[in-house]
Amino acid sequence: MAYMVEGKGSKTFSKAKSWLWCHNKQSHDLMASLSKVIEEYLCAQIEAGAQAVQIFDSWAGELGPKQFKEFSLP
Repeated sequence: MAYMVEGKGSKTFSKAKSWLWCHNKQSHDLMASLSKVIEEYLCAQIEAGAQAVQIFDSWAGELGPKQFKEFSLP
């Protein structure tokens, strides 16, 4: 999501963080859409024989505790 909104890598992801705060419903909708696609992709990887998959949020540290619980943890 951070790269989608920001358009590229960033040291601060200020555009992405601003989008989270200003477009709360759309942020949740985007996260739900991304989660569904990622879930389908990982299931396909497992069905194709992957013995392990890993999910991590590489930029979750950019969020405060409240935003992390709301947007990243779920």
